[in-house]
Amino acid sequence: MAETVPADVIGKLREAVASSKSSPIYNGIVEPRDAVLARFGPVFAIDYVTTITEDEFRSFLLLENNHH
Repeated sequence: MAETVPADVIGKLREAVASSKSSPIYNGIVEPRDAVLARFGPVFAIDYVTTITEDEFRSFLLLENNHH
């Protein structure tokens, strides 16, 4: 039997998500996303992923390349 989540709990979760979007931590993770996707998106594209080089993959794994 499926359980439902009370409306007040859903409301509190929505508020928490909305307020987290203005936090420095959220911004530090989400804002650089577009630059990282622009840089590495083509490397992991379905037509290219089978030919990715070790250097390209290692570059992606470096934290310094996955934030702005």
